[in-house]
Parts: sequence; structure tokens; C-alpha cells
Amino acid sequence: ICVTTLQTLSIFSQLSFEWFEPMRSILRAVRVLSFNVDTLNMACIMDVNVVAQYASRQFTAPVSIPIVGTVLLLKRRLLDSEVQVVPETVNAVGTVFNVFFISILMTCLSPFVCYSHPGDGGSSVVGQASILCWQGGEHASMVAVGIVTFSLVPLPFLASAAYGIRKYPSKVKSTHSKAFLLYCRFLFSRFNPETYYYSSVMLLRSFLITIVPVAFKDVGVQIIVLTATILCFCGLQTWLRPWRSRIANMLDTMSSVLVVLVLVSASLAGGVEVAMSSLGTISIVVFALLAFLILAPLVAVAAQMFAKQVPKYSHFICHHKAAASAQARLLKMNLNEESSAARVFLDSDDLKNLDEVFNIVKTDVATLVVYLTRDTLRRSWCAGEVSTAFKTMSARVVAVWATGFVAPADDELQHLDTYIDQDGCNNLAQYNLFENDIRVSFKKLLGAETLHISMRTGCSSSVQFKAIASELLKRNTLELSTGLPPVPDEAGL
Repeated sequence: ICVTTLQTLSIFSQLSFEWFEPMRSILRAVRVLSFNVDTLNMACIMDVNVVAQYASRQFTAPVSIPIVGTVLLLKRRLLDSEVQVVPETVNAVGTVFNVFFISILMTCLSPFVCYSHPGDGGSSVVGQASILCWQGGEHASMVAVGIVTFSLVPLPFLASAAYGIRKYPSKVKSTHSKAFLLYCRFLFSRFNPETYYYSSVMLLRSFLITIVPVAFKDVGVQIIVLTATILCFCGLQTWLRPWRSRIANMLDTMSSVLVVLVLVSASLAGGVEVAMSSLGTISIVVFALLAFLILAPLVAVAAQMFAKQVPKYSHFICHHKAAASAQARLLKMNLNEESSAARVFLDSDDLKNLDEVFNIVKTDVATLVVYLTRDTLRRSWCAGEVSTAFKTMSARVVAVWATGFVAPADDELQHLDTYIDQDGCNNLAQYNLFENDIRVSFKKLLGAETLHISMRTGCSSSVQFKAIASELLKRNTLELSTGLPPVPDEAGL
């Protein structure tokens, strides 16, 4: 992260802008990271051809391959015979290319970064005022070298990284993926498993930042585009939190913010002016993006309202974990055995975030199965799930009455604040589920409008649960085929 930040600062030295002290000296120092030996004033010691010097800079990254390989060979021979030279070389070189990608790309593209002379006097390469852009001669030679180097170094690396990231999901599930994971460790080891792809995001960020001085000549536009690019990727990084370390995530965010502060300070201190035509174009783009951000959610909500959605889960089993965990899992197994298309969610699998559980009931469930044991309705999460289903009318509700269940009396329904344990009514209020909502939902659940499946004593549990699964799947099929909910009744098993 630190090296990437310093490389980003080195890009600022290529902007068409006269930096102030001490930033001028700092940027001159960090240009070493872009393999620019002009910082060391080598021309004062020896006569160096500009094209030859530029061409030699292109070998800085590729030369790391034989150096790393040689070091690892010596390590295996002298220190550790177990060292795997080829995989370790690939990972070490991949890490170098990943970390220094901005410098590698900037080195290739430097002949394309030009600044305009006052008036209509043409343009010169940034940092090489004597080389006129697009006038043939030395500049043409540097452009040719840059194109060849880009085709041989950054482009193959980008293609290899994209291929490895694309193949990762299928390879990680395969029993024959050990070699792949061993060779591509440099792409994934720094990030959380769910954000394994973040190397591609970092490479894209580096690529976009590097081409800004190439694509735009107006310094005001350069600063605006750079700021927007860095902030967009900063927001994405803050949202995803891809790094395995919390400190690394914080450092990444802070470094992006500080880089933006440097740009803003430069534009204020240097009195940067933006051409009106460029400012008009930027304003149109910003306005279009703002309109998109406002209209896109409205269009998505409208499409969601009018589109017929298929629920993610066919059944959601609401139960009291302490009394019916085994029975609920047996019911889930029977549903999956009866139908391969059945997707069943057990509420006890995720009770840490009740808001998420209630949202699943609200949007992603076809049938809510309430397995009623003695204390099911006394649990706040069960009361919330039942209330959500009835209040939003999002899922069909089926009540399975276990032998030990006793329905709450009218007096208990009138005093739910004492019936539901752990201060449940107050806890549910924060999810917009109030005592009256719960009371109405309980009455509907226990009333004739809800399908009741009653379990009987003296019968085999496994047989009864198979029968319950068959009954639930049959009711789902009827509902899907007619488009209407089935008529409530009672099934005794």
C-alpha cells in the first residue's frame, strides 16, 4: 500500500503543472520508483543517449526474473533443500509486478506524456524538454520502444492476472487445483476469500491513474479526473474491505484520502485554471452520473415491483433452536430429498443479524414453515419472522403443531410484553414490528386462514416428517401452478 501510494505521487510529477516546494523535491525523489535515473543526474557524469537511457529503463522490471530465480536457487542449495524454485519465482516476480505496476506502466507510457508549449509552439515530453512530441527522430524511437515494451511486459502480466482471477472460483473447488493455487498465490493471499478478485481492481486503478496524463493535456482536467478516480476506488475499497488485516484496510483508505488532499492543495496553491470547454464537458459528465445515481435506484425499484420474482428459498423453517433443532434439520433433509429444487433456510443458522433474517422472510421466501413447540412464539426472532410474513404478505405461512405446543391464551396475547421473553417487544420495535403487529400475526397464525399440520403421538417421527415434507411440496406446487394460494385447511399426520 505504501509503495503504491508513493508511485501514485510519482505520477503527479508528470502532470502539466509547476509544483511548489517542498512538493517539487519530494516528487523528484519518488520518481526513482518509476525507474527514472534522471533524478540521480547521471548526465552530469557521463554522456547518455536519451533513447538508449529510456530503452534501458524498460529492462528494470524483467531483469527481476533471473535475479529472483538465482537467489532462490542459491537458497535451495545453501539453506533449504525444500524450496520450490519455480513456484516461488513466479510468486515473487508476480508480487514485484503487482506492487510496481504503476511504475512499470508509467515507464512504458512516458513518451506519450507531453506538455504544450506556450502559444502554438508544439509540445515536448514531460521531463525531456529537448524532445519534441510527434516530430519524428528521437521521439519516434521512444514511442516504438514504448509500444514494444507494453506488448511484452505489462500486457502479458495483465492477461495472466485476469486469467488466474477468472479461473479461481472453479479451481478452488477442484481436487486438482493445488498447482494452480501454488503458482497464483501472489494474486489472492493478501485478500479475504470473498474478495479474491481485488488484485484486478487494484490493477485497473493503477492503469486508469497512469493513463490520465496521457489522455488529458489540460492540468485542471488532469487533477479533476485523478481526484475522481482515486475517490471512486477509495469508496469501493471502503465498502469491500478486501485486505485480511483491519489495519491494512484503514491504511489503504487513509492513503487515498491523503493523496487527494495533495492534489487539492496543489490546485489551490498553484492557481490551476481549467479551459471553459473542458469544464463544460466535465460538468455534463458529472451531471449525467448524478442523474444516473438518482434514477437508477428508482428504475430498479419499479422493475422489482412489476417483475415476477422467483424467491431464493422455497421454504424458511422458523423454530425454537433449543427444543426443535434436530427436528427442523430433519424436516430440511426430507424437503431436499423429496425435491432437488427445494432450497431451505433455517433461521437458527443466522440469528446474529435479525434485520437480515427479517429481510430474507420479506423478499426471498415462498413458504414460511413455523414449527410450533412449547416456547416457539415466546422467542423474539420467531415472533419477528411470523409478524414480518403476515405484515408484508410476502410468504405463505404454514404452521406445524408439535405435540407439546399450547397456543397462547387471550390474556397472554393481550400482554405480549410479558409473554415474549428477553424484552422481545421492545427489541422488535426497532425493526418496525410493534406489539399490535405481533398480536394480529399470532391470531392469523393460529386461526383458520393458516394451513395447520398437526403431528400425532404414537407415530414414527421420521414417517411424519416425510409426510410433512410431501405435504409442503404439494402445496407449493399447487400455488405455483394456479397462481393463487391454496385454501387453508388442517392436515393431521
